[in-house]
Amino acid sequence: MAIARRLYLYLVAAIALAVWATGTVRLLRTLFFAVWEFLAQPATAGDPEAFRRQLSLSVALLVVAFPIWAVHWWLLQRGIVADPAERRSALRSLFFTLVLLVTFGFWLSSGVELLRLVLLGALGVADPARISVPRALEELALFLVTGALWLGHAWVAREERRTLSLEGPADWLPRLYGYGVATTGLTLLVVGIANLLQTTLDALLAPAAVIGSERVPLATFAAYSLGGLVAWGLHWGEALRLVAGAFPAAERERRSFVRWTYLGLAVFTGLVGLLIAIAAFLDAILRWILGVPDGEELQRLRELFNPWTWAIPLALVWWYHRRIMQREAKALAVHPRVGPDWALGVTRLLLYLSTFAGLLLAVLGTGGLVGLLMRTLVAAATNTTLGTWRGELAFAVSLSSVGGAAWLALWQEVALRTLHQPEAERMSLSRRVYLYGTLGLSVLALLGTAGFVVYQMISWLFGLVPLASALNDAAPVFGFTLVVVVVLVSHAAMLMRDARAFTARPMMQTVQLVLRLPPESDVDRVVQELADHLPPGAALERMT
Repeated sequence: MAIARRLYLYLVAAIALAVWATGTVRLLRTLFFAVWEFLAQPATAGDPEAFRRQLSLSVALLVVAFPIWAVHWWLLQRGIVADPAERRSALRSLFFTLVLLVTFGFWLSSGVELLRLVLLGALGVADPARISVPRALEELALFLVTGALWLGHAWVAREERRTLSLEGPADWLPRLYGYGVATTGLTLLVVGIANLLQTTLDALLAPAAVIGSERVPLATFAAYSLGGLVAWGLHWGEALRLVAGAFPAAERERRSFVRWTYLGLAVFTGLVGLLIAIAAFLDAILRWILGVPDGEELQRLRELFNPWTWAIPLALVWWYHRRIMQREAKALAVHPRVGPDWALGVTRLLLYLSTFAGLLLAVLGTGGLVGLLMRTLVAAATNTTLGTWRGELAFAVSLSSVGGAAWLALWQEVALRTLHQPEAERMSLSRRVYLYGTLGLSVLALLGTAGFVVYQMISWLFGLVPLASALNDAAPVFGFTLVVVVVLVSHAAMLMRDARAFTARPMMQTVQLVLRLPPESDVDRVVQELADHLPPGAALERMT
């Protein structure tokens, strides 16, 4: 009965809130347009009848929906006063999460567009009297209403989150919203800064371009940067204040899966993007050294410096979040607790994912190098021309160098972790995912590459193609086949060593116990006390 009542109240309140918010936005837009038309063109201020129709519809939506929302919100607040446990319900958390997500999304998009229009007008791209001002007034109405709604609901949700001990969906739904928006804001920020740096580079290389076509992307990506900074700063800043405080939710926040997933995703994305940018920079240098024709000198300089426009923001993202991860993981390791250790799990998974990314780049580059070598041998044996090879050589060397160096550095860390904690590392899920994932992709790649090589040889045997053509087509693919075979054999041997170490380990005895405590007991403290008094080698797992 309570769930049905709660579902009805929050559903009707959400729908009524959306309706009266729409009416308020329409009302502000109608008033803004009327004032602007009167000030800009008083002689032709518009159609009075159309103005009255718009005004009537907006007021009707507002007048009808607002009392419905107010009554249902009052009923919800009265239920909270009668039963404070209502604040801990998953439906209330879901309501706040959806309202915050929708209102902030509209607020961010309207704010970015409003700023973009202002910058376009300042740069003289649009005619303020005909294009920018009416559109800006339309975005301003949406910005004001959604901003007010987001701020009001965010304040209520923030206070409840800091004062209440929430569990289950009521605990992780707001966290999912906060880190999801922080990720979106960080993406906007990186994209905006990278493109602003590219625009600045173009301005330095060709100043006349800024006067013309570069003003639109300049305004657009400046708005992206500021909007992303606001979105990321608000939500990540709140997360930092929460984990640094003495609130009931602070400890759960420090150890939450969502928080560590965000940190791990930011570090992994930053690292992979940085590796790709460095490989692109090295490729541009090698192409220049090898004399690959790239057009004019200006184009060569642009290709040389363009990767750094992405490398700089991605390096900052990687460095900052990696430092946060290391600092928080070190602090949490001092005070371990019973239950999943997401700090350790995500850190280990991040290491293996990064190792896999480095290995993938190394395989692509080394396979290209071996394939180019095979093409060279075939060309020498068949007295045919090798064709264009400098660009391929530069690309393959850049990928193999960057990917190989990254894989070696990361695999050294894996080896050190395995040396210090061999049992925990070899039995970890992250290591098995890395090994089986590498084996699976290697087998699939082998099916494709080896199948193509066999197809070329069979085509030659059946007289479909000449031998020189079959060898020339199969040579680069055969190079990838050789590299994939090496990766497959080495990782299969590593998996077999882990399996032998696991089978040699004596089996643990598992005893299932039932612990019944009085209602007033502190369950976490009792479980921790039991875990602290276990004999050496024993482990206690809490199932519920």
